[in-house]
Amino acid sequence: MPVTIHDIARLAHVDKSTVSMTLRNHPNARNLRAETRERIRKIARELGYQSNTSAVSIRTGQVNTVAVIGEFGKERMILYSVNLAGIILEASRLNFGIKLFSDLDLKQTFAAVNANRIRHVISMSVEKKKREETAGYARKLGLDLVYIYEHPHEGYPCVTIDNAEAASQAVRHLASLGHRRIALACVPHCFHYIEERHKGYLRGLEESGLPPDPDLIFCSDDTETHIRRLLALPARKRPSAVFAIGDNLAMLTEKTAVQAGFRLPDDLSVFGFGNDPAGKYALSSLSTIEECFELRGRIAVKMLIEKKYELSPARPGFYLVPPKLVIRESTVPWNRSTPAAPRGISSRPPAPSGRPRPKLPTMRTATTAGPNSNKNNGAGFPT
Repeated sequence: MPVTIHDIARLAHVDKSTVSMTLRNHPNARNLRAETRERIRKIARELGYQSNTSAVSIRTGQVNTVAVIGEFGKERMILYSVNLAGIILEASRLNFGIKLFSDLDLKQTFAAVNANRIRHVISMSVEKKKREETAGYARKLGLDLVYIYEHPHEGYPCVTIDNAEAASQAVRHLASLGHRRIALACVPHCFHYIEERHKGYLRGLEESGLPPDPDLIFCSDDTETHIRRLLALPARKRPSAVFAIGDNLAMLTEKTAVQAGFRLPDDLSVFGFGNDPAGKYALSSLSTIEECFELRGRIAVKMLIEKKYELSPARPGFYLVPPKLVIRESTVPWNRSTPAAPRGISSRPPAPSGRPRPKLPTMRTATTAGPNSNKNNGAGFPT
């Protein structure tokens, strides 16, 4: 039988109203002694007590709440904020609330979800193992589940963006401006979205009639080193534009180019992905892809609660929101008369002001990776 406040009151030697006030964090609970409040909470934790939110939930076995599961650390919350805005707005419209749960211990998380009588779950996890585990618990408990990152799993759908089409559109835009040497700034392929954007880049080149150049492609966590390598190429081989799979990589590309003496965007056009708010204030206001995070959050809630599918699946389980290009100052037509690069460009970072550059040992840069790279040494979320 489930634990009740009567059980807690009996063990804590208080009445049930005192337990209720304490566990609900009622303002009147502050009138109780601190040790009394702590004793009640300790007993509740030990008994595994989870309060039900309303009498309706007792009759129906459900509450009007959507569980949102993800890695809610400081950095992730910044990335999650727009998704959460869409989820909150749509849930509120439908008279539902949301409750956040960490994906660090999914066994404990789903025990809490079940104890709270929550039947609707949105997963914001990106790691494959956690996504698989989430699907397993949802199936075991008979829960509705929608993912809003990466791919669907075990029959549970995913609302995401068409990453390949978005990357292809970005490359085609650069090609339409006259760029013929378009580089790819990528990271190791540890998530589906990275591989999809890489493939979209290659597709965009093909659709623009441009052959891929392995020298202009890298998949590495050391973006700065590889951008310097690209900018140090002879003028006829140097890229006139860079497509980066995330806005953070695009802004780092701009910074590295300026440090190397290039003018933005005249000497180098840069296209990002993610529409990070900081991109507006980049060295050259960043052209990028809008990932429609808020819309994806709204659609996920409608799918769970109203069973409304505003999008037709591109293939089973894949509900893809069309990408939107955001064109700003960082991408301009290629000017053949513009000097290709400042003289004396070096692939090595500049020495600090007023200090001689130390002699560095010769080192081999990371191997350029193609679209099938299977390295897995870390990459961030879409930005």
